[in-house]
Amino acid sequence: MMLSVRDVAYNGYIPIPNPKIRWYASLPPVNGDFEFGKVYNVVSEHENELWAFNWLLAGIFNPQQGSFSLDGVMLDDAPQRRKIAWMVRYDEIRRFGRFPQRVKNQVRQGIKKYNAHNLSEYDYFNHFMLAPTLYIRYLRQQSSEGWRSSCVIGLSHNRMIFCFPSYTRQGFLDDYHNLWLGDMLQFMKSLNCLILLPSLPNANTYNLCDAIIHI
Repeated sequence: MMLSVRDVAYNGYIPIPNPKIRWYASLPPVNGDFEFGKVYNVVSEHENELWAFNWLLAGIFNPQQGSFSLDGVMLDDAPQRRKIAWMVRYDEIRRFGRFPQRVKNQVRQGIKKYNAHNLSEYDYFNHFMLAPTLYIRYLRQQSSEGWRSSCVIGLSHNRMIFCFPSYTRQGFLDDYHNLWLGDMLQFMKSLNCLILLPSLPNANTYNLCDAIIHI
């Protein structure tokens, strides 16, 4: 599978979910082909551009120009991208579309509805090293485990594109690379997921990424 990005650009305030924050981004036209089963390090001098690109790809809002396509099928409407993309640590499956749910409820709902990747709840626990005491909490109540829990929720709901937030830079990579991040990304790659790991140019991405995309 291949995701193609053609001349995707955005200039203006980013309509992010938090109404208390207003970020301005001037995202120049981005072009690239992203192969599933790989991790891409998306690099920019400006953090706001990283936020804008990942939120655009995740279907939070639409670009002012350009197009997305998956194996030749256009994904220009944000709801189309929302069905296959996941914004790590931000997206959740809410009850009736409004009410937060505990991590376990979101995962069980996904397994029951999709049976994605033919993985059981035990399989997710094993591969993502989830702690039972945190699994029963809400995502907002988790710290470092929230990254793993968020990916499990997305996977159980059959999401295939995972966009990490733009603050996944040096400190994050240093702290978690050898603890769980490297193994987690490798397992997600084995499930043929496409993963975007944004960073500023001075971040050390070790051997986590298969390719670098400059925007």
